[in-house]
Amino acid sequence: MGKNDLTELRRKIDKIDEGIVDLLNQRQALAKEIGQYKNSQGLSLFDPGREEELLARLKKINGGVLSPKALEHIYREIISASLAAQAPISAGYLGPEATFSHEAALQQFGRSARLIAQESLREVFQGVDRGRFAYGVVPVENSSQGGVGETLDLFLEYDLKVCQEIQLRISHNLMGQTEDLKEIKKVYSHPQVLSQCARWLAANLPGVPLLESSSSAAAARQAAKEKGTAAVASKIAAEMNDLQIIIRGIEDAEQNVTRFLVLSSVPGPKSGRDKTSIILAIEDKPGALFHLLEPFNLSNINLTKIESRPMKHEAWKYVFFIDVEGHIDDGPVHRTVESARNWCQWLKVLGSYPRVD
Repeated sequence: MGKNDLTELRRKIDKIDEGIVDLLNQRQALAKEIGQYKNSQGLSLFDPGREEELLARLKKINGGVLSPKALEHIYREIISASLAAQAPISAGYLGPEATFSHEAALQQFGRSARLIAQESLREVFQGVDRGRFAYGVVPVENSSQGGVGETLDLFLEYDLKVCQEIQLRISHNLMGQTEDLKEIKKVYSHPQVLSQCARWLAANLPGVPLLESSSSAAAARQAAKEKGTAAVASKIAAEMNDLQIIIRGIEDAEQNVTRFLVLSSVPGPKSGRDKTSIILAIEDKPGALFHLLEPFNLSNINLTKIESRPMKHEAWKYVFFIDVEGHIDDGPVHRTVESARNWCQWLKVLGSYPRVD
């Protein structure tokens, strides 16, 4: 390829970019009109079902060289900009910045949203409950370590709704100011992260001290201050601290996924591919759990999750967190949940939201 050929290819790209910018502005103008209509009708601007439907359709019609993941990343930001044009979207998450909760919030709401780091999960729940921000992003379970007990406990205290779920693949990266493993004299990270990378660290950095930090984000900040120091953290932590990623994906378990829930003060609309989360305490009677679950079996409704959790204020009493396929406004799901309620001391529907595969 000669210089003239390269110039011509770049000219073609410039022409395409001009068209993309024009189309994006047309899209943004339409998004503003939609926002005005939603406001006039009292409808929620955030519609996760519509977003998932849009992304699924775009991936289906994508016949080019652009990967489905790259296409999703691009459109997440386009959607984020569209929402920002309609009205500022605010969401709280468990901080500090550059943690996986921050990454999950970015994945869902994009960089045009106002994302607010909170010091605890309780502050995320409180922030949504008191209207300091419209949405909250909280971790609820990990594929290798199970449920997040504090999140489940807080659902007992706050009357909030779940309007979306996020699945984030947890990838741990070794980062520092150097690319040479031989120059690394110590490694910082959160103890949970260090344990998830223990085999790799032992095999590739034998004898190097592993030091605990309050978070992987704090570890990255430490590595940015000290030469010869590395951190194990997320890619966003490397970006924010101007660190080089030395080795990507050093976690011992390849399939390490954390599921997050998006909290809201209002329920979400039906999407057609929904999941419903409920929390309940059963009567202390023989066969109560069997009778509770029997209606779901008879109605052929799939339970995708059931987890028990001890009540904090009553010894040997348990609450159950259950996810079922379908929306609570679907006739069969609604009737089955009401039938199960007869065997409960109490039952609360946490919300219905689009399923994420």
